[in-house]
Amino acid sequence: MRPLPVKELDSACSRADARKALFEELLWEHRDLAEAHDKCQVIPEASIEALKEQLAATQREKEQLIRQHQEELGAQKTSYQELKLSSSSWALTMPRR
Repeated sequence: MRPLPVKELDSACSRADARKALFEELLWEHRDLAEAHDKCQVIPEASIEALKEQLAATQREKEQLIRQHQEELGAQKTSYQELKLSSSSWALTMPRR
């Protein structure tokens, strides 16, 4: 086997260094991903069911609040109309100057 000329040897060394750097970078990236994966928690099925029940309860509460708001708004409109009628009839009974 013949020895490599200096130019080819330098080129081969720089390629090997580049490959080594890339390998190390990929290795660290893989380690980071593996650590992140280990930290991820799988949501158990029971938790999903509990969340569904909580969502349904929240939706029922929202619907109840909407109904209550509509009732109170209706009562407020009625009070406003009564007050308006009362003030207009009061204005009619006041003597004019």
